[in-house]
Order: sequence, then C-alpha cells, then structure tokens
Amino acid sequence: MTTNITIIGLGQIGASIGLAFVDKQIDVRRVGHDKNPETVKLAQKQGAVDDIKYNLPASVKDAAVVILCLPLDQIRPTLEIIAQDLKEGAVVIDVSPAKRSLANWVKDILPAGRYYVGITPALNPAYLHEFESGIDAAHADLFNDATLLLDTPLDTPEQAVNLASNLTQALGAKPMFSDSAEADGMMASVHLLPQLAAAALLNSTLEQPGWQETRKIASKPYALATAALADADALREAVLSNKENALRVLDAFIASLTDLREAIAEDNTDSLGKRLKSARAGRLNWWSGRSHGEWKDASDIKVEMPTFGSQIKQTFLGSRKKSPKE
Repeated sequence: MTTNITIIGLGQIGASIGLAFVDKQIDVRRVGHDKNPETVKLAQKQGAVDDIKYNLPASVKDAAVVILCLPLDQIRPTLEIIAQDLKEGAVVIDVSPAKRSLANWVKDILPAGRYYVGITPALNPAYLHEFESGIDAAHADLFNDATLLLDTPLDTPEQAVNLASNLTQALGAKPMFSDSAEADGMMASVHLLPQLAAAALLNSTLEQPGWQETRKIASKPYALATAALADADALREAVLSNKENALRVLDAFIASLTDLREAIAEDNTDSLGKRLKSARAGRLNWWSGRSHGEWKDASDIKVEMPTFGSQIKQTFLGSRKKSPKE
C-alpha cells in the first residue's frame, strides 16, 4: 500500500527531500504544496513530487507524514490551518532552527493522536560552499554524509521516533538525537551566530565613508563572510524565538572580537598570532571531520534499525503504541 508524504515548502530543503526518495524503492507518494504556484509546478517538473495540491488543508488530508520546510514565521499559521485535517497517527516534521518555540506551538495546536518530530538539517559537505538557494539549488544527495539533529517530545510513540530516524537515513544522513533545549543551543552557535556576524559585518562596512569606492574591490573574503545572511525576516524570528541562546553566543563572539582588538591595539604579536593560528587550526580540524564524517565519537556507533520503507508500513499499517495523549 502506498503511503502519502506531504512536503509543504518546496525550496532547496523541501525539493531535495522529495528528490531523495527517487530510486530508493520505497512505496511512497510525494505530495507537494507551496504558496508559490510556479514553484510547485517546477518541483513536479523536476521530479521532486508526484502530485501537487494548491489547497493547503487538502494537501495533508491523506498524509502519513507531513514535512514542513518553511521559514519559522510561517510554521505556526500553517499548523493552525492543517491541524484539523491531519489524519489519526500522522507525524508532523519540521526543519526550522528553533525547536522549543515549535514544541510549545505543537502542544497548543495539534489534536491528540498526531505527533511531532523536529529535524534540524545539515547539508552534504559537497554543497557547503554553494551560495545558491531555492528550488534551483535542490539536489537528491543534499543530505548525504551529513548529520541531522532529531528532537522528539517525551510522549512521542516509539514508532514515530523510529520513522523519523529512518527517514533521516533514507535521505542519506545519520540521525543524532537531542532535546529542544540542546538543539536550540547548538543552532545558536552554528546557524544564528554566523548570520548575525554577517549582518554586523555588512552594517559596519556599508555605513562607512568611502563605501561607494570600497565596494568595487570587495572580493573573496568579503563574499564568503557575508554569504551566510539569507532571509532577514526568517533570521529575525529565529533569533527572537531563541533569544537566550542568541545573546549567549553573541556575548562570546563580542568577547572574542575584543580580545583580537586588544592584541592589535597593544601590538601584541604573540597574542594576535596565537589567536589567529588557533582559529585557523580549529577550522581545518572541523572541516576535516565534516568533509569525511569521521568524528570518532559515540554518535558514530551504528544501531540496527528497520528500513524507512518497512518502518513506515509498521507505523501506519500495523499496530501503534499509544502515547499518554491517547
């Protein structure tokens, strides 16, 4: 029996999830929805979805799994629209960078017997230096050799947790479990801070006298350092939803900048050189692990689990363990 998976939001992440199922020999039907009709049509043309639904509630009516690939500010309104049309046992998955806020929304909005799992996606290292975004930047192997963070509320049934884990593996990635507080802390460091740093760099340079001429010689270092800033509205919502962690990592960043400034002001060659070399070595060490996936820690221990195809059948065609909500 074919199982419906609905993907809401068909940008780079959503379309790549759809493409990842191609040639996986998994009996699923991919239903796509996006607020931009042209994006939906393009996703179907590229093979990212099998069917398209322009009506949002209709897109989830038969779905066993609903994947929300939306900016944070669009997720709560979307949940409110689709909640009553989610079928019994449906699992809602999101890929946003702020999990605690979302977990609270889910408690308020989702009816009993519908479940939530948060996924924080990381990309295949082969694509980490690409600047493109949107559906044109979608790839079937976008998540290969990456680690995806899974946040599962305590009352989530085992089958739903396993399904999310196996979905991650079907995408070519490895799952790493966390709670929402831990996930938000990590994302503040590696997702929010780089974008805030890029915004600060841009604001500090664009407002400088002489920028009209300086901009003509801005090259690779400037392009790389500012490329992290993408959707300003989505970043604003993510930062305010994760305020405590955002302030914590900003304070650490400001302290590091202050240390560099003091070393420069004091002509402290040793201190400045040591800090720059330490940063460079740390970057190379991280990139070596990230590009090869060889972290040599407990998260690399393999656990035998059923495939995504067999798990989705177990979850939605067989008996399910009931959660305390049921």
